Amino acid sequence: MIYGIGTDILKISSIASGTADLNDPFVQKTYTPKEIALITSRPIPQNSFATRLSG
Repeated sequence: MIYGIGTDILKISSIASGTADLNDPFVQKTYTPKEIALITSRPIPQNSFATRLSG
């Protein structure tokens, strides 16, 4: 059963500053090691960090 559909809007620049240090507790608690490895292999990691967070 679908309870609702929503849209997450996220400012990528705010994620970029929060994910600059991969050892930051926010990054370590929010993303798995496999996600971090995948995201950092992308050409523009900030976009992937934001996508994973809002998804």
